[in-house]
Amino acid sequence: MKYLVPLNPRDMKGEFTPFSPEKVIRGDMAQLLDEREGAGKSVISIGTWASSEGAISCQYDEDELCVIAAGRVRLTNQEGESAEFGPGDGFLILNGFRGVWDSLEPLRKWYVIYK
Repeated sequence: MKYLVPLNPRDMKGEFTPFSPEKVIRGDMAQLLDEREGAGKSVISIGTWASSEGAISCQYDEDELCVIAAGRVRLTNQEGESAEFGPGDGFLILNGFRGVWDSLEPLRKWYVIYK
């Protein structure tokens, strides 16, 4: 439909792609990305993202708004402080965050990234 872009994590299709081994901390973490808007053409990227259970090291060079559709995640910063989020929770990860993204169970989220 013109001027309407559906973003439904339940409808994601495709193959999960493993993270590079040097990023993986726990499990065989893999991801599925469905970027709908932006895709390098804009300072804003919008889409849905899914992951298997597992943990990876991460560093953010952008701001990301996340809203969890299904599953649970724990984010732990370099200082060891952590926060957990589940279905319906939203949070903002700020540029400069360094730490661990731990998908405690299979996860699906909506995201908006501002570069």
